[in-house]
Amino acid sequence: ILVPTRELCQQVYNEASSLLELCTSKLKIVQVTASMSDKDIKLALSGPPNILVTTPACVAACISKGIVQGSSIKESLSMMILDEVQFVCLLQYLFIVLERFYPN
Repeated sequence: ILVPTRELCQQVYNEASSLLELCTSKLKIVQVTASMSDKDIKLALSGPPNILVTTPACVAACISKGIVQGSSIKESLSMMILDEVQFVCLLQYLFIVLERFYPN
């Protein structure tokens, strides 16, 4: 779930976690933000999670730091939810994400 801000990331994570408590199957949900240490991000992504809540800036930072590979994201991603899409798709966010996934 891609959201434009850390604050919204926390809200979406909390709501999704509450909903998942009602599910019979256990799904792993994590949130990853740019304020987390590289070690904590790697730990959160180990497993890997079934649901990831993050921001475009965090995805770009993780790719540029080598924490994750753009190709591994494309291979493992089965669905992407864009919350507040009007903000996520602002040129600055879109440029960062596209540049990381499809470098020249």
